[in-house]
Parts: sequence; structure tokens; C-alpha cells
Amino acid sequence: MLAKKYRLASSREIKKIFQRGKQVKNPYLAIRYNGSLRPVSRCAVIISNKISKKAVVRNTLRRRIKSIFFIFQPRFSGNYDMVIIGRSGIVNVPFQGLKLGIETLFRKAKLL
Repeated sequence: MLAKKYRLASSREIKKIFQRGKQVKNPYLAIRYNGSLRPVSRCAVIISNKISKKAVVRNTLRRRIKSIFFIFQPRFSGNYDMVIIGRSGIVNVPFQGLKLGIETLFRKAKLL
């Protein structure tokens, strides 16, 4: 679980990222991000019911994505607020593939 200082908590903050932020995506993930004046990068993960009706599967995906974010967070070029959104093909992706996909998106967005 991410510490509170690394989480985007309010829906107001998430809406602001959706309105003003930039987006990068691949077939199973999308990342919306915006620069931040806070001392750390923060993240929210959205996995909808369309991906899986089972809460266990959705929560497993959330935990995997959050752990990958925590791995890359010290390497970010600046401080960002971001929302990572799971897309339809994500259920069948193994952890290493997910990690590689997120790293590729971070590089594409020039966050790393």
C-alpha cells in the first residue's frame, strides 16, 4: 500500500489531472499526468468494473500497479501527479510485462 503522501486522495485532484494533464497510452494502460509543486510524486490507480467484475482481480491489479509506481518513483525527473488507468487487456498481462509497459510509458512521457 502506498503511503498517504504518495496518493492522490480527492476526486477534485483527479478531475484536475483529467482536465489539464497530458496523456500517454498503450493497449492495456493509460497514464494521465501533470506537473506538481509538491515535494513528491503522487499517484492514483483506476481499474473499472469493465475490466473484471471480480473485486479480487481489480484489487490485485491495483496493488501491482502501485508497487511498480513505487519502484520508479525515485527515478522521476521531477514531481508529478498522475492517474494510471487500466484498459481492457490488462488482466492477462504478467507482472514483468506490466512493469515493462509502465516503464515504456514513463519514458514516452519523459517522466524518467
